[in-house]
Amino acid sequence: MVESSVNDKIANMNYIGQKTPKEAADFLIKHDIVDHADFGKITDMELINDWSAALFDSIQKYPKLRESMRFTGAMQSQVDMAVKSLADDLVDYYKSNGYSEREAIKIAMKEAIESAPKADGMAWTWNPRGSNGEYYNAGGIAFNESREGICSNYIKEEIESGFWAKAKKDVSYIINHEIGHQLDHLLNLQSDTEIVSLYKHLKTNNKIINGVSGYANTDIEEFIAECWAEFKGSKNPRKYAKFVGERIIERYNEIN
Repeated sequence: MVESSVNDKIANMNYIGQKTPKEAADFLIKHDIVDHADFGKITDMELINDWSAALFDSIQKYPKLRESMRFTGAMQSQVDMAVKSLADDLVDYYKSNGYSEREAIKIAMKEAIESAPKADGMAWTWNPRGSNGEYYNAGGIAFNESREGICSNYIKEEIESGFWAKAKKDVSYIINHEIGHQLDHLLNLQSDTEIVSLYKHLKTNNKIINGVSGYANTDIEEFIAECWAEFKGSKNPRKYAKFVGERIIERYNEIN
């Protein structure tokens, strides 16, 4: 149902640059890219619009990602939303186990806050689940608002150093990397025989750093995400990124 809705709304559209963080958030929600968007303290509209355009393009092309893409914006806002959702879930649990509502709320909030991750790094993919196994509305891709001021230079330095793969040097690189993680999660790419075989071959022969990136050498998760970031963000992706990117599209098409 989600996929049909997304296709209907944005099939023939392009993202339209917005003037304020709230307008960008509202645009993404209105066009059913996410359920919730909150850019928190981020004010750089070039960053927000590049981020939103890359996410819009990804959901447009791969609408099944929408199933876990409930939120985008600032990590800090995402954590706040997740804490509230988890606390609400836990209140019901503790009440059902004999605690008063006041006691349940106190214990649930403390547990939710302690279990929430701390905003770290430039961006992340996070799909928190409730006790019933269902995704919270907070799941999705988020940017660390505290890194806004260093974002442009950081991306440029990481790509030029070879620690990140070769692609366009703006925040679209980061979101394409995170979309790579989402596709990995959706398609179980870490079990794909062709991708695993390539990864093991490159790892054994010490070819990942020069052939993809230093970050891709971390583990197979980052290898997949880095290949996708280059595949999507380069006009001429190198052979390993091209192989993995084309394999991901093939796998995605199999579930359509």
